[in-house]
Amino acid sequence: MAGRGSPPGVKYGGREKGTPNKSKNEVLDLISAACPGWNPLQAMARAAMTGHFAEYDPVTLEPLVDELTGRPKTTAVSDKTRGTLLKEVNEYCYAKRKAVEVTGADGEDLNFGLLIEFVAADE
Repeated sequence: MAGRGSPPGVKYGGREKGTPNKSKNEVLDLISAACPGWNPLQAMARAAMTGHFAEYDPVTLEPLVDELTGRPKTTAVSDKTRGTLLKEVNEYCYAKRKAVEVTGADGEDLNFGLLIEFVAADE
Protein backbone atom coordinates (compact mmCIF):
# COMPACT_ATOMS: atom_id res chain seq x y z
CA MET A 1 0.00 0.00 0.00
CA ALA A 2 1.60 3.21 -1.14
CA GLY A 3 1.34 6.42 0.85
CA ARG A 4 1.78 4.93 4.32
CA GLY A 5 4.37 6.00 6.88
CA SER A 6 6.14 9.22 7.66
CA PRO A 7 7.52 11.56 5.04
CA PRO A 8 11.24 11.03 4.40
CA GLY A 9 13.39 12.47 7.18
CA VAL A 10 10.50 12.81 9.66
CA LYS A 11 10.44 10.58 12.75
CA TYR A 12 7.59 10.16 15.21
CA GLY A 13 7.92 8.59 18.66
CA GLY A 14 10.75 6.42 19.93
CA ARG A 15 13.78 7.40 21.95
CA GLU A 16 15.75 10.52 21.26
CA LYS A 17 19.25 10.02 19.90
CA GLY A 18 21.78 9.41 22.68
CA THR A 19 19.26 8.22 25.27
CA PRO A 20 20.84 5.22 27.08
CA ASN A 21 18.77 2.04 27.09
CA LYS A 22 17.33 0.61 30.28
CA SER A 23 19.81 -2.25 30.63
CA LYS A 24 22.80 0.14 30.38
CA ASN A 25 21.32 2.33 33.13
CA GLU A 26 20.79 -0.75 35.31
CA VAL A 27 24.42 -1.83 34.87
CA LEU A 28 25.68 1.67 35.67
CA ASP A 29 23.49 1.77 38.77
CA LEU A 30 24.84 -1.62 39.93
CA ILE A 31 28.44 -0.47 39.44
CA SER A 32 27.77 2.77 41.33
CA ALA A 33 26.12 0.91 44.21
CA ALA A 34 28.90 -1.69 44.49
CA CYS A 35 31.81 0.68 43.91
CA PRO A 36 30.92 4.26 44.86
CA GLY A 37 33.21 6.77 43.21
CA TRP A 38 34.80 4.19 40.89
CA ASN A 39 34.86 5.01 37.21
CA PRO A 40 35.66 2.12 34.82
CA LEU A 41 36.74 4.53 32.07
CA GLN A 42 39.30 6.16 34.39
CA ALA A 43 40.55 2.72 35.48
CA MET A 44 41.04 1.64 31.85
CA ALA A 45 42.80 4.88 30.97
CA ARG A 46 45.08 4.67 34.01
CA ALA A 47 46.01 1.04 33.26
CA ALA A 48 46.65 1.86 29.61
CA MET A 49 48.98 4.73 30.48
CA THR A 50 50.83 3.18 33.45
CA GLY A 51 50.81 -0.48 32.43
CA HIS A 52 49.27 -1.54 35.78
CA PHE A 53 45.80 -2.18 37.19
CA ALA A 54 45.22 -1.26 40.82
CA GLU A 55 44.25 -4.24 43.01
CA TYR A 56 41.19 -4.03 45.27
CA ASP A 57 39.92 -6.07 48.19
CA PRO A 58 37.02 -8.16 46.82
CA VAL A 59 34.91 -7.62 49.94
CA THR A 60 35.51 -4.01 50.97
CA LEU A 61 36.54 -2.79 47.48
CA GLU A 62 39.28 -0.75 49.13
CA PRO A 63 42.61 -0.49 47.27
CA LEU A 64 45.13 -3.07 48.51
CA VAL A 65 48.36 -1.65 49.93
CA ASP A 66 51.73 -3.39 50.01
CA GLU A 67 52.66 -3.78 53.70
CA LEU A 68 56.40 -3.30 53.07
CA THR A 69 56.34 -0.27 50.78
CA GLY A 70 53.00 1.29 51.73
CA ARG A 71 52.23 1.74 48.03
CA PRO A 72 49.09 0.45 46.31
CA LYS A 73 49.34 -3.08 44.93
CA THR A 74 49.05 -3.40 41.18
CA THR A 75 48.97 -6.06 38.48
CA ALA A 76 51.05 -5.61 35.34
CA VAL A 77 49.24 -5.25 32.02
CA SER A 78 50.71 -6.58 28.76
CA ASP A 79 51.45 -4.22 25.88
CA LYS A 80 48.71 -5.92 23.85
CA THR A 81 46.18 -5.31 26.64
CA ARG A 82 47.36 -1.69 27.00
CA GLY A 83 46.69 -1.16 23.28
CA THR A 84 43.23 -2.66 23.61
CA LEU A 85 42.49 -0.43 26.60
CA LEU A 86 43.62 2.68 24.74
CA LYS A 87 41.38 1.73 21.83
CA GLU A 88 38.41 1.25 24.16
CA VAL A 89 39.00 4.54 25.99
CA ASN A 90 39.41 6.33 22.66
CA GLU A 91 35.89 5.28 21.61
CA TYR A 92 34.50 7.24 24.56
CA CYS A 93 36.53 10.32 23.71
CA TYR A 94 36.17 10.68 19.95
CA ALA A 95 33.50 9.96 17.36
CA LYS A 96 34.22 7.03 15.07
CA ARG A 97 35.65 8.10 11.75
CA LYS A 98 34.14 6.95 8.49
CA ALA A 99 36.20 6.04 5.47
CA VAL A 100 36.07 8.68 2.75
CA GLU A 101 36.75 7.90 -0.87
CA VAL A 102 38.53 10.72 -2.65
CA THR A 103 37.75 11.11 -6.35
CA GLY A 104 38.23 13.72 -9.02
CA ALA A 105 35.53 15.69 -10.81
CA ASP A 106 32.47 13.59 -11.68
CA GLY A 107 33.79 10.60 -9.73
CA GLU A 108 36.84 10.12 -11.93
CA ASP A 109 40.15 8.80 -10.62
CA LEU A 110 42.60 11.38 -9.34
CA ASN A 111 45.65 11.79 -11.55
CA PHE A 112 48.82 13.20 -10.12
CA GLY A 113 51.87 14.23 -12.05
CA LEU A 114 55.24 13.92 -10.38
CA LEU A 115 58.33 15.72 -11.62
CA ILE A 116 61.69 14.85 -10.14
CA GLU A 117 64.55 17.10 -11.14
CA PHE A 118 68.13 16.21 -10.33
CA VAL A 119 70.58 19.05 -10.05
CA ALA A 120 74.34 18.92 -9.66
CA ALA A 121 75.74 19.93 -6.31
CA ASP A 122 77.87 23.06 -6.33
CA GLU A 123 81.51 22.34 -5.68
